[in-house]
Amino acid sequence: MTTSVLILTSDFGEGHQQVAEAIHQVLEADHPDLVCRVVNVMECLHPRLHLIGRTVFLQAVKKLPSLYGFLYRKTYGPTLSSHFLSELTNFGLKRLEHLLQEEQPCLVVSTFPFASAAMSHLRKQLVTQVPLVTLITDHTFHQAWIHPETDLYLVGSERVLEGLVQCGIPASAIQVTGIPLRPAFEKNYSKHHLRMLHGLSPTTPTVLILGGGFGLFGEEIFDPALLESLPAPVQLVIICGHNEKAKAHVERAFAHRRDHVKVLGFVDNMHEWMAMADLVLTKPGGVTTAEAMALQLPMLLYKPIPGQEEDNLRYLVESGVALAATSKAMLWEKLHTLLSNDAELARMKTCAKREGRKHSARDATALLEPYFARMPLYQ
Repeated sequence: MTTSVLILTSDFGEGHQQVAEAIHQVLEADHPDLVCRVVNVMECLHPRLHLIGRTVFLQAVKKLPSLYGFLYRKTYGPTLSSHFLSELTNFGLKRLEHLLQEEQPCLVVSTFPFASAAMSHLRKQLVTQVPLVTLITDHTFHQAWIHPETDLYLVGSERVLEGLVQCGIPASAIQVTGIPLRPAFEKNYSKHHLRMLHGLSPTTPTVLILGGGFGLFGEEIFDPALLESLPAPVQLVIICGHNEKAKAHVERAFAHRRDHVKVLGFVDNMHEWMAMADLVLTKPGGVTTAEAMALQLPMLLYKPIPGQEEDNLRYLVESGVALAATSKAMLWEKLHTLLSNDAELARMKTCAKREGRKHSARDATALLEPYFARMPLYQ
């Protein structure tokens, strides 16, 4: 029987998909005889409601972040609320059971909390005994990730490990690998070469501004007048993700400064844009900030989504790899300070080198290898 690995993820956020793709790419490269498939678990469990649910979720995060943060905190521990969320995954389990029977995997890897919950339910019901490995995609943890039928947790830092142990997870069931990143982030790049390749000045300080994969950054910070207040000269690369409205707005705002500002939509070569930057201004998403640390890129963090991004922000600031701003005025003030202080940027780069894990995906897949020789067990 062909050995296969099933990776369950979700498009309820870019990070889950990016981690799944990172594991998929490394497994395909290092184990060519292994069949590896990535499946959107929410689409599998609820094919009719998936698109509606995804839209509602993204709009809630964008327009009602305080409510999202309240629900996140309300379900943080093993409460009735968190149990209710876990039980929601019971709906549609037959579809996941059929998928397991079809794929016959030797291992299921989850990069999404509800995928871990669904697999845990099936294992408790003795529908399957396929091992479950959960990859936590933030620099923090939440009760939604924790399920009794999980064989192994792969986490981004010692801080997350300690938090899981406090929740009762045996330390032997947790390994610190870093948040798995695509192989492109393992390499070293020439900043000068990349800037020349992409039409940027090779010597001008460069700030990369990211709004998250769904463009949830907000448009209000892009005030052309504020660009004039920065240490001259400075060039900006603004990546708006999938938000075409934000991209059009920013392009109009900086139409007269095209020589110093490059505006892009969604890109698939983020490693290059990070490698050519001196500083990134971004939201504290788990994967984006892990990518920045892998490339030793100092961060200025702004507008965290209440919940896991607030937790990420605290970890990153305490680790010395980032500064945080709580207002537009503070954002531009700290940006000005950093661009005028080479010593501070150098300190942050040193901290990023200490905290970053360039080979996180390869380290994670190495821990999966013992499962490949096992035969899947079904009733």
